[in-house]
Amino acid sequence: AVYTRMERYDPAQLILEKAVATDPASAKPHLALAYCLLGMRNLPTALSHYQTALAIDPESYQAYNGLGVIKMMQYIDDRSQSELAQQALEHWHRSLVINPDQPKIENLIARYTAQIHGMASEGNTP
Repeated sequence: AVYTRMERYDPAQLILEKAVATDPASAKPHLALAYCLLGMRNLPTALSHYQTALAIDPESYQAYNGLGVIKMMQYIDDRSQSELAQQALEHWHRSLVINPDQPKIENLIARYTAQIHGMASEGNTP
């Protein structure tokens, strides 16, 4: 966790992969590794670990947040894929159902909802 906060992802990835291997049935190391991989922009593998964390703990609001971030990053990379933005918003809304005290997620939802609806009302593809 210290390495990821310092944005030293390579050593963090090695440590977190060992943590996942040691305790694969725990959501926590999957969440930490997914966060690290997200920082490295390894979206497919981060996505897989967030999904694994949710399979272990379906009430993991952190996993829903991470999935939302990945889907929104994918949408930003390819704005013709508007369903990705909708999926991101759905993940973030689910996270808020589990843990309503997340002002940063509320802000992300408000910002991207306004952007997506603004583009749609202008006749542009979101």
